[in-house]
Amino acid sequence: MYIIDDFVAFLRVERGLAENSIQAYVRDLRELSCFLGELAMVPEDITISHLRDFLRELASSKRALSTVSRKLSAIRVYFAFLRREECISVNIAKTLSVPSKSGKLPEVLSRIEVEKLLKQPDLQTAGGLRDLALLELLYSCGLRVSEALDLTFATLDLDDDYVRITGKGDKERLVPFGGQAKNTLIMYLDKGRTALSSKAVTESYIFVNRNGGRLSRVSAWKLIKKYWLKAGGIRPISPHTLRHSFATHLVDSGADIRFVQELLGHSDVSTTEKYTHISKEQLRREFLRFHPRRS
Repeated sequence: MYIIDDFVAFLRVERGLAENSIQAYVRDLRELSCFLGELAMVPEDITISHLRDFLRELASSKRALSTVSRKLSAIRVYFAFLRREECISVNIAKTLSVPSKSGKLPEVLSRIEVEKLLKQPDLQTAGGLRDLALLELLYSCGLRVSEALDLTFATLDLDDDYVRITGKGDKERLVPFGGQAKNTLIMYLDKGRTALSSKAVTESYIFVNRNGGRLSRVSAWKLIKKYWLKAGGIRPISPHTLRHSFATHLVDSGADIRFVQELLGHSDVSTTEKYTHISKEQLRREFLRFHPRRS
């Protein structure tokens, strides 16, 4: 893709995006580049029809609406950058509309489902101790999977029971965790981490693999899915399901929405407000299920 290195520098320095977000932009633009072929190296020759064809191709391949929307956002930012750098005379992407989000609410687990999930790791094994510590922390703190895997000994405070997280846009926040998460973390660090790999003693990341390196996002997602199926889960879940469940259960218990916003690291409270909608929807489902005058 044309001047992609300069674009990456722009995202990192001027936009202050986290590395995961930058790599997502790059992946989206590489997909566009493959679609456009040689045109990708001559931005001035790209027309709005080319971009619309790309979006139609995504839609026809049954990509999620949120995925198409994200890729379109990457295209718009990239073309705005090209115009700013005077690589193109007109920003054609400016006239593209971002697809509206579907009204679908995030998938959440009930408290009973969370308890079943947390009972699945085998605590007689080093891997089971690690997995339970990770699951407990994800649910206790509402972390993104990548945030949990980025934790190091420098960002974990077992004395005051909190983790220091650097989220999207390099925004830092402190998130407390409860006694159960603390106990499982201590068990893992005392008995499981070095038993999992002797090489872990030289690694600063909390969650490691059997080679002693940082546990990958793919591996973390696989273990979440494995335990969900083992717990009898049937409906599909996502890597963010424990994060969504954390927020929803807080709102259900009466937590202030601004408090939940701070814990999740949302820059806009409107992003957090979807969890109030989840609770309302759950209330409606329970009413329709049990109330004698529901019909």
